[in-house]
Amino acid sequence: MYILVLVILIKKVMIMGQMEYVNFQDKLYSIYRRLRAHDVKENGIQPLKEVWFCDIVIKNKTPDQSEEYLYFLREIPEAIIVEDEPIVITEASVTT
Repeated sequence: MYILVLVILIKKVMIMGQMEYVNFQDKLYSIYRRLRAHDVKENGIQPLKEVWFCDIVIKNKTPDQSEEYLYFLREIPEAIIVEDEPIVITEASVTT
């Protein structure tokens, strides 16, 4: 089994608190881990992805093209807004 590693330039990394977020293919991901590509064997990417419960791995080069990094990303699901009927409390339902 092999893994498809996409080579892209990550242009926007949002930092909120201690978490870093990336917009990729119209989806929002949190960066779980960032490793130098030469620190991970080619056949070691898939096991790390599974152990860390990551959805996608992206390979990215630094702007000066000197190093490559692997970003292990977890997808952040879109929020589903559910509109329910408001809860009405009557005197009969209140116990003292």
